[in-house]
Amino acid sequence: MNLISNRLIFKHYTKNDFNDFKVILMNDEIMKHISGKGNSEKLTQEKFNKVLKTNSENKNLGFFNVTLKETKRLVGFAKLVHIDDSLEIGYALLRKQWGKGFASEITKNLIIHAKEHFPEKEIIAIVNLGNDASKNVLIKQQFIKYNTGILDGFEVEYYKLPH
Repeated sequence: MNLISNRLIFKHYTKNDFNDFKVILMNDEIMKHISGKGNSEKLTQEKFNKVLKTNSENKNLGFFNVTLKETKRLVGFAKLVHIDDSLEIGYALLRKQWGKGFASEITKNLIIHAKEHFPEKEIIAIVNLGNDASKNVLIKQQFIKYNTGILDGFEVEYYKLPH
């Protein structure tokens, strides 16, 4: 499945996209806000195999390689996946793409897609406590904080989009 926004193309990861995936997942600065530090190449490969499996199971959900429409250069990744009875939105951007509005563009377009294909599903997002930039992106898209907790050893906040 492909999605296209004003500036971006969202394409399901395929086996040929591992290098783009690992550039993000092995980067300490990017992953600091997601898992505390970059992943090893072995763990990144294991996660990528799970991503490919998820993508093969539902054409309207999964993990997406996000590139610029004009140049096809990598921006980051995005996800829209089942979590319990809800859909979770998430993203990670290359450091050089921070502060350009891409997180908001990704989030907005995943919301539109989710509402179109899964109108009955609640849309949520999970953010590490210290990631104020992502919290701001969610608040701009009308998400509200509804819980806090610990996930994979990190303090997180849970946000949902009101129906």
